[in-house]
Amino acid sequence: MIPVTGELRENTTMTVIRSAIVGALAVGLLAACGSSGSDAPKASGSKTPSAPASAKLSSDDAYFVKGVREKRPDAYGVLSDKELLDLAHGVCDIFAKGGGGQALTEFGQSSILDAGDWGYAAGFGVGTFCPQYIDQFKAIVNAASAQDSDDSGDAE
Repeated sequence: MIPVTGELRENTTMTVIRSAIVGALAVGLLAACGSSGSDAPKASGSKTPSAPASAKLSSDDAYFVKGVREKRPDAYGVLSDKELLDLAHGVCDIFAKGGGGQALTEFGQSSILDAGDWGYAAGFGVGTFCPQYIDQFKAIVNAASAQDSDDSGDAE
């Protein structure tokens, strides 16, 4: 493994996470908000899945867990229901405490999920548990997308 300086590693990691989050968050938000897209879980009026992931979960918790597990069972199978819910609620907590893109990036880096899978679950979590932060989340995604466009020209 080639040693990487802290600044280079941070910039590279930020770019990778931003890239993954830009695509995944949008999909996760649409899915949680009941998009009619084929990748979105089917939402009933109460958001209760037909087969709850666990009898101990609230209807919103079960909806979230089922929704992300249906998207990529192989990726999300490495996390327990509690770990998936901690991820989603952790993202909402970041917004509730006034955090933004940097805090989300740091939180995402602590996950064993790849950036795309983390971003999808985070976006789905915002749409499910704290939709009041959707506009802030979209602003972060848009800023990251703009930064990625700028970075792609700098890489050469």
